[in-house]
Amino acid sequence: MTTSLLVWRTLLKSARNASIHDTRIKVSLAFLLVLNLGIGIWASNQLALRLQHWRTEGPAAVQTGLWQICLFTWLGTGLFSLLSIQRTVGGDEALLLFTLPIAPATRFRTLFGSFFIGGLWSVALLQICVTSYVLVSVVGWQGLFWLLLLQIGNVLVVLCMLIAALLVLRYLLSPGWVKIRVIAMLLVGVLLSLIAFRGSGIARSSQALLLWLRPEPVILLFILLLVVLLGPLAERIGELYSTVFTRLQAWGRSRNAFTLPGAHSMRSIFGRRRGLTAALFARAIVSQSRNMIFWLRLLVVLIVFSLFPLVRAALSSFALSNTCLAALYAAGLAIAHILEPAPGAISGEGNRLSLYLTTPYKPAHIVRAKLTVVLLPILGEGLTMGLFLCWRLGLTFSQTSFVILATGLMITSCTTLLVLGSVWDEDLNLAVEGAVQTLLQEEAPLTPRRMALLSITIVCLSTMFLLLWRLPGALALPTLGILTVAIVISMWNFSCAHMRLLLRKG
Repeated sequence: MTTSLLVWRTLLKSARNASIHDTRIKVSLAFLLVLNLGIGIWASNQLALRLQHWRTEGPAAVQTGLWQICLFTWLGTGLFSLLSIQRTVGGDEALLLFTLPIAPATRFRTLFGSFFIGGLWSVALLQICVTSYVLVSVVGWQGLFWLLLLQIGNVLVVLCMLIAALLVLRYLLSPGWVKIRVIAMLLVGVLLSLIAFRGSGIARSSQALLLWLRPEPVILLFILLLVVLLGPLAERIGELYSTVFTRLQAWGRSRNAFTLPGAHSMRSIFGRRRGLTAALFARAIVSQSRNMIFWLRLLVVLIVFSLFPLVRAALSSFALSNTCLAALYAAGLAIAHILEPAPGAISGEGNRLSLYLTTPYKPAHIVRAKLTVVLLPILGEGLTMGLFLCWRLGLTFSQTSFVILATGLMITSCTTLLVLGSVWDEDLNLAVEGAVQTLLQEEAPLTPRRMALLSITIVCLSTMFLLLWRLPGALALPTLGILTVAIVISMWNFSCAHMRLLLRKG
């Protein structure tokens, strides 16, 4: 543990020095603090209201509601941890860690601690502040058990997500292991089908199980799992991590790059046209078909989408209409699919953007082409999910039209904010070399400006959710339309002006 503590102490000192001497880090931390305060105040008020409502319904409702809070918090923690896994497993810190003469078990424990320090400290701090105050003040001393269960569950969820990512990279994304891929795809397909078509029965069974479970034995079980995973099994997991890291360093060195079947046919459709948008579409089809991270995100979106019946049952106490819930769910999942790569849609090009600027196209043409390439697929994905949810819920034509319009407006505004705002972080002097560096530059919000842009988008999406939830339908759609038009116009002018500034500096 001495080596692990030394590495963690170094990371904390590095973060402290960066927050003191780097102006961009200061601005990002200030914005993150304001965002956490706003979310914390709103979340604490909503949680207190929910707990008071459950107390009036009886102890059974309180216990079921607290379990739902834990489950949704763990789900959010697991999804948020996915944003940091790819840069933690194969980043520069991991490369430096492998130069140290330490045992595989120690290396894995050090990785796990660095994972929390590097990407999840703000989320963990926000959860602790919100839940501890509300649970203790409303539930009483029993709330301490639920608070302990929630936090231990968060640690276990992050640990399991990290191990699951290592297993996927080792056995599903590596060459060979065809039988394991086929079996995994069949199991996932069966599971998604059961959840999608038997979701109501699963929800009722889950509620009965939650009424029977108590937090005390679950806490002991979670502690036992943590001790086993970080103790006796740490050596095996560390060896798995070493194998995965070695394979990650070898990615992109094969002469024959894998391309998804059918990608070349789709590329030929756009290759017949000689415009900039068609060229970017053709490039995106080939690059994304070879990008395993893209398919992992799509798989996560499909899994969460299949959980809609369970989410609908859990949110029944919030009095959400079917139209509002369908629009929120479809738009939220579609936008979540691009939350990581979209802040680097333009800035991820680095010095390659100079090639576009030397073409006989105006900056506005480049910006429009980039936005079109990202917006159209995500818009199609979100509207498809919205139509499917409308069919499953049995909505009328007018209700379906409302869902489609609301989903399209939310996706358009947030995607425009992400893509056009990404020019803010563009550096024409940045050279991207190597497969791992390219992956991190294009697929992860690493820089402070990208993280700030991601936070602004989350605030925008949350605001639109509240407008759609609280306002009547006749007023919600015009309000969303006005907000979308304002975002598109302002971000368009900002991106074109910043692109012209890059030209003058170049």
